[in-house]
Amino acid sequence: MGFVDSYITLTIFGVGLLLYVVGNAIYNIYFHPLSKFPGPKYLAVGRIPITLATLRGQKAQFRFNAHRKYGEIVRIASNELSFAHAQGWRDIYGTQAKLQMAKPASGIEEQEGAQSVVTAEGDTHVRQKRMLATMFTEKMLKEKESLFISHADLLVKRLAMLEGQPVALGDWYNFATFDMMSDLLFGESLGMLSNSEYVPWVRSIHGFLKAFAFITVLNEYLWFRVLWAFFPSKILNTLRETHFLFTSQKVEHYLQLDEKTRAGMMGHLLDGGSRKGLNLGELHTNAPILIFGGSETSATQLRSLPKFGLRILPLTKSHTIRSWSTPTSMPVSRKGCDIIRLVPMDCQE
Repeated sequence: MGFVDSYITLTIFGVGLLLYVVGNAIYNIYFHPLSKFPGPKYLAVGRIPITLATLRGQKAQFRFNAHRKYGEIVRIASNELSFAHAQGWRDIYGTQAKLQMAKPASGIEEQEGAQSVVTAEGDTHVRQKRMLATMFTEKMLKEKESLFISHADLLVKRLAMLEGQPVALGDWYNFATFDMMSDLLFGESLGMLSNSEYVPWVRSIHGFLKAFAFITVLNEYLWFRVLWAFFPSKILNTLRETHFLFTSQKVEHYLQLDEKTRAGMMGHLLDGGSRKGLNLGELHTNAPILIFGGSETSATQLRSLPKFGLRILPLTKSHTIRSWSTPTSMPVSRKGCDIIRLVPMDCQE
């Protein structure tokens, strides 16, 4: 009788689970609030396809393919829409946006009791986002143009020294962008371009980003959130301390400099007694986000330029003024870029 009872129990459980899965799929496809939006039915069932694409590093291509087939607004998961038009960008990411992004699992970005712009909510999120946006206005970036040019020139010179040798462009782009952002924020470079090697913190970032993406994606699932609640705090603290130690030291060193003479834009973010800026804890928490948010993403884009540049080369005509004695003597500036034209042939008709 015990075996029969166990068999009946397992059968009832299995049938109940199957009915739940089927019923949930039917609801998501036909009755969910997002059911009227375009997109393939299999994506509307749940989140497994978008989760797998993200964990494989293929989310951007996944979304691109969906938009190419279904238009500017696509349902890419049971509870998620993807937008690919200008108004969507303003409504979701703009400084005046009333919508807020879903917050990732807590415990990684927090430091000293402060929230970063990634995890903050409500008025705190709005205040931080608006303050950070002031650093990247056209006026502010124009004032720092000479800084960008100096690092770009150094990158060209360092690559010229490796002529005829295999070059890991991805590493060199990382050297350049991280040096630029450190110089922009703290008034001093990390020295990776000059030394031709990573500093330990930058080398560890890629592993941290993968772990962060893994946690953020799985946080959409209830079973993971339950497990995450019991995740050993010691492991979390080690992750947090390793990630924040380097930037915390940079912030502390920066704040010890004379306020009147120190370079870098981090001081611009401090509240200075007002309620519009960031307090010290928020400055520490946002520092690593600012550095690798403006560095790693830019380096990733730069790695793609040679690949796609070579692909479109047969479809273009280049007209350059060859008045420089050597390739490395060509100035990297707005003036230098203005006199180089790349005209697609399909736009000439």
